Amino acid sequence: TAANLILFQPRIARLSRSLAAQRFDPPTSVQELAQGILDLAAILGEKVMLTSKGTASRAYIRPSIPRAFGEFGVPSAAKHRVDSSVAYWNWPYYLPDPERVYYGEGLRVAVFTDEQRLGKIHAKEARNYGHMGVVSRRAKELGQDEALLLGPYRILPRIPSVSEDINLHRRNAKSLDDVLDVVISDGPGEEVAGITRGGELWIPPMDVNRLGGTTLKYIESYVAPKMGIKTYVRPFSLRNIMQGEIATLIFLGNAARIAPIGDIKVYDSENNQIASFSLEIDPTARELVDRYEQEVSARVEPSHVSLLTPVDLESGKKARKVLDEVYSSWF
Repeated sequence: TAANLILFQPRIARLSRSLAAQRFDPPTSVQELAQGILDLAAILGEKVMLTSKGTASRAYIRPSIPRAFGEFGVPSAAKHRVDSSVAYWNWPYYLPDPERVYYGEGLRVAVFTDEQRLGKIHAKEARNYGHMGVVSRRAKELGQDEALLLGPYRILPRIPSVSEDINLHRRNAKSLDDVLDVVISDGPGEEVAGITRGGELWIPPMDVNRLGGTTLKYIESYVAPKMGIKTYVRPFSLRNIMQGEIATLIFLGNAARIAPIGDIKVYDSENNQIASFSLEIDPTARELVDRYEQEVSARVEPSHVSLLTPVDLESGKKARKVLDEVYSSWF
């Protein structure tokens, strides 16, 4: 059995940026935490990599660095204690019905006329996800798999090079026309990209207040060029889908991987459905899904060395044996 951490170094680099953005000064350095994650992955090894049926699967790692108890206040004390921890568990699929999502008709997502990314994303931090979890739950309660979020401005349809800021809540947006030209941002925990009928990959700019995920960056920087897919950073909206310019949307993320979107339903603030879009799963999207799955499972050579960091399972087994002996009296 072999194991790798996916996009480990890019995510550790993002963790460093996030700590700086929060003005955190953790007692454990990022380098020490990174080594601890590698060690923990090696020690737990097959315990979390295999399903209950013993088949090879995928584990998920979640480092957490929060403020600990102490002098909170606003702002907290400069030397406020900071804790760190790492959770690691078997989690093959974040999205439901993987056969349908990845190889069938794709995801079913909801767009809400009263939900959008208005604030800039500064770092990988919990506040990006708090309310978004509520939005995601709202979509699921309406029978959709996930939500698709709109951004902070709209593109003027007659002058595509011109945009204007927009707050949908203040405008009490109710109709499709109210949101048709508002830029698409991302999902609650996933990036989104568009694939045109010509096979181009459109990536929203950061000014749509998207998350800035490492999976999308890897696809943009390495996989797409390797596959001969032209990439463009440009905003797009539901109008680009309605007019057929964009054939397929895809979600990208550590948990979501690459997931095609096959159905979009638009709801108003009272959850009344006001529009529906069906998207085909373009061959380019299928190729991206297959290519990424093959790369992360090491069935083909990665497009870049940053994708996979090997885990030394043999050393982990030896370390596990020693630890079991040391802590045997604890159990």
